[in-house]
Amino acid sequence: MAKQKRKVDPLFTRRRRAVLIVFSLFFIAAWLAAPLTTRIKQHQELAALTEQHESARRENQRLRREIVRLKDDPDYWEILARRDLQYVKGDEEAYVVVEQPLPVAPTPAAEPEPTIWETVLVRVKDLSVMF
Repeated sequence: MAKQKRKVDPLFTRRRRAVLIVFSLFFIAAWLAAPLTTRIKQHQELAALTEQHESARRENQRLRREIVRLKDDPDYWEILARRDLQYVKGDEEAYVVVEQPLPVAPTPAAEPEPTIWETVLVRVKDLSVMF
């Protein structure tokens, strides 16, 4: 007995081909998305670390200048002692200013707004005066 070929519906093969293409594209996109997101995260981390490195480098330069100034300038020691430790010389008087909050003036109590009936009564009295 000879095998008969099944008749395949062309719509079925087109649909199957379309599903296969869509599935393949989705798979490829998902496969490429993981490394791409990793790359983006690494780029953001690199930018943050570069900024942190520059900030640390600037602070390091500032501290080196401070060290040189402390070694070379004895007057700078006096400035720091006066500013940070509140030192004074023997013939000077030190004053400490204590800031006190300013007194708050009491606010007058606001008059309560009249009710609708009080407003009506006032207008009725005004009308009665007119006639």
